[in-house]
Amino acid sequence: MLHKIKSHRLRLPPNVKCRKIKNNLHVEGPLGKLVLNLPLDFQQKGLWLVIENLRPEEKARLQQAALGVAIGYKKQIHLVGVGYRARLEKEVLFLDLGYSHPIKISLPQGISLECLKGNVLRLKACDLSLLNQFTASLRRFRFPDPYKAKGVLYKGENIKTKEGKKT
Repeated sequence: MLHKIKSHRLRLPPNVKCRKIKNNLHVEGPLGKLVLNLPLDFQQKGLWLVIENLRPEEKARLQQAALGVAIGYKKQIHLVGVGYRARLEKEVLFLDLGYSHPIKISLPQGISLECLKGNVLRLKACDLSLLNQFTASLRRFRFPDPYKAKGVLYKGENIKTKEGKKT
């Protein structure tokens, strides 16, 4: 599908600055700095960013980066199941998900993790795509089981349970 390429005006949150260095766009804010590989020509006029020849997916990435460095993104994960636990030691996350051994995962740079209870994790990051990728990798260890209603779930997610086999 072809998208219209046209000029856009984006409103940036306060305290967010954009700079172009070589072929990269650097977005800086109070929570951090993100580097986007977008070859764009832009003009910053106060809180507005005027960009020529911008595709819709590039606009979305730029808006996500600006919001991420300004206020950040959060996700919450629940470990539902008997004996499902998580603990954080330095920059390493240990998950007990019913396997014979704990699963050891090192946190990527740019993601902060907090264990609220033994089975509730709160993740924060500036980069939304990195946060989504990491939470999906955590979920891959135990997908939600529709028969037993347990697994690694996002906050607010409900499992539609199925009826077991009848004898």
